[in-house]
Amino acid sequence: MLQCFDQTLRDGFQSIFNVSLDPKGWLQATLPISVGGLGLGTVVDLAPSAFLASAAATVPLQNLLLPRDKIYSDNFRTQVFDGFRTVHGAGICIETRSQKELNAPFISSSVAKLLDLNQSNFDKAKIMAVKSELGSSWLKAVPNSACGTRLDDSCVRVSLGLRLGLPILTEYVCLCGANVEPLGYHGLSCPLGPCRQARHSAMNDFLDRCFQRANIATIKEPTGLMEEGSLRSDGYTISPWAQGRSLAWDVTFPHTMAERYINLTSQEASAAALRAADFKNLKYAALAESKIFQPVCIETFGPTDAQTQSFLNELCSRIVEVSGDPLDKSYVKQFFSILLQKYNSFCIVDGALKYLSVRSV
Repeated sequence: MLQCFDQTLRDGFQSIFNVSLDPKGWLQATLPISVGGLGLGTVVDLAPSAFLASAAATVPLQNLLLPRDKIYSDNFRTQVFDGFRTVHGAGICIETRSQKELNAPFISSSVAKLLDLNQSNFDKAKIMAVKSELGSSWLKAVPNSACGTRLDDSCVRVSLGLRLGLPILTEYVCLCGANVEPLGYHGLSCPLGPCRQARHSAMNDFLDRCFQRANIATIKEPTGLMEEGSLRSDGYTISPWAQGRSLAWDVTFPHTMAERYINLTSQEASAAALRAADFKNLKYAALAESKIFQPVCIETFGPTDAQTQSFLNELCSRIVEVSGDPLDKSYVKQFFSILLQKYNSFCIVDGALKYLSVRSV
């Protein structure tokens, strides 16, 4: 019966989101969001831990309700625990009330199994990247059209496909001459993709609004900051940011799966963002002599370098100081993550539409 329930869940997921789940994709989908999954879970795997945690939590109440002149033994609970401990190890206590703690060995083994099934560099890079904060926060946001946190059906399908490594579109030859695989990665870094500029503008606009919410005056794309007239940062704070110095920032979105980065990102999460940050720091080295320069490097799959992460945390903290709402930090991160998913979808779908338009002509 439990297996039938899980199969119904899987079939329903495929039907609702219009995707085809392979064994690797389904395994990843059942894992918690924090380890790169979707948090679906399976009844077959979660039922024993749910029962044991519930049974342990109600023992004190049972002792109060049942007569004290007789000793009661829960044979069924003991039987379930013995079977659970046989599968997941002897380090589990029958008195544990936390289902999360009971599930920890199972999740660890599932993650190890997922890594064994994903041996290519692209799969390894994807699994590490989607665990990042900006790679996962969109799944925790409340869909609200007025707040801009609602994703349309196509965007959700593409975002799930990227997260789980599922086919998104049919193979075709891009206008730049590259062969586009069903996973759609090429569209995120195609040199002919205009959506990349739109993504950059949208992210920079939101970052500018974040400064405004923190009561920090800014100007976008200022001129005259550097002797090289052709170099302009994406933004500049008119009021001092720290140590009496203003801050200039520049946004970039290195592609996690790009050929020049894949050997790095398959070994270490945020490796592409780190390379991009180093390049930006070198490019604007002259600016950093009199001002604070901040590269904002967010990979297409979500990871950020340590410098960007620290900056975003500080900016969110200043927003919270002004608003007084500690949840604003989560809301800002969620919106960054949602914008990333929206424009990832636009980049992938737009490339396919251009191909179809040319073919029809």
